[in-house]
Amino acid sequence: MVDLAYIDLSNGPFASASHNNAEVFVKALAELGPNALLSTTVIAAVQNSTDVSLVVKTPTGNILIQASKLLVTIPPLVDNMSPFGLDTTESSLFQKWEYMGYYIVLLNKTGLPPGFVWLNANNASDYQIPDLPALSELSFSPVPGS
Repeated sequence: MVDLAYIDLSNGPFASASHNNAEVFVKALAELGPNALLSTTVIAAVQNSTDVSLVVKTPTGNILIQASKLLVTIPPLVDNMSPFGLDTTESSLFQKWEYMGYYIVLLNKTGLPPGFVWLNANNASDYQIPDLPALSELSFSPVPGS
């Protein structure tokens, strides 16, 4: 069994002093050390109301992970979620998802003030979600002058 840690990135925008976007991942890997699992695939999962157990396939063999919470950061498509042992309600829900790309663009010299954030909203739709494809958000960079 592997003890896993987490990194709290919930305190808003951040940037490294070196302006290297990959630095946070390099430092996270250093912090987690041998507990970081790279090049892994979930091959089985069992969940109940209090915890979840995963079997992951790694380059060196299978590992059992037991956790009280699980954060899934993959597109929630039926094929991706199948190792998690979905019930019929969950399968029905995830069958409704369609994968689409999410693109990020960097702009400079926009004339917008520092700290400016613009969120697109479609007031005619449920939940004010813009019709896609659409620009959904403009937000500032935490790196001064960029």
